[in-house]
Amino acid sequence: MIGNIENNSINEIPSIKSINSLFRILNCSRADMDEISSNISAYYKIFPKIKKDGSTRTIYESLGRLKKIQKLINSKILTLRLCSDIAYGGIKGKSHISACKKICGAKYLAKIDIKKCFPSINNRMV
Repeated sequence: MIGNIENNSINEIPSIKSINSLFRILNCSRADMDEISSNISAYYKIFPKIKKDGSTRTIYESLGRLKKIQKLINSKILTLRLCSDIAYGGIKGKSHISACKKICGAKYLAKIDIKKCFPSINNRMV
């Protein structure tokens, strides 16, 4: 059974030394993970979203137990890790706007589009 999300303080960064310690942190079991990974399509709602420019982007929205586990990973592991000052994506309080403000006036700027990167990653690779 997957537990409730609890907020940890920065002093409570969990140590993940084995798959079993990860299961304890996420309050789930190997059976939960096996069931989700063997029926992964049941845990995603896939739909198109029309962008401002008229093109479409495929959205993969996680559902049910998978979504709960992802939220636990975020709240109990990812948000507690210290990130580099140059990281902006997926970091609370940072955005593409704050990233632009930091590099405004830079001599060189590289623009890289990785939108097609993530659909090429499947659940067996993670």
